[in-house]
Amino acid sequence: MGKTGSAVVMLLLCWIGIFTAVFMVGLLLLAIFAIWWIVDAFLIPGWVEADMREKRSKIANEIGANAMLS
Repeated sequence: MGKTGSAVVMLLLCWIGIFTAVFMVGLLLLAIFAIWWIVDAFLIPGWVEADMREKRSKIANEIGANAMLS
């Protein structure tokens, strides 16, 4: 769905946060990660719905184009 960059940044925040939590810097990174994770949890259903709508439209257009050729 095109969210690879976001996923990589979240993964880095999580792992760097875990490894630097001993120095207290990691706690801030983990807090940012947690907030981002919660926001994504609410946004993901909309992204999935939009992706499904786009794919359904594409399939319907292909079926319609093939029906006209027959």
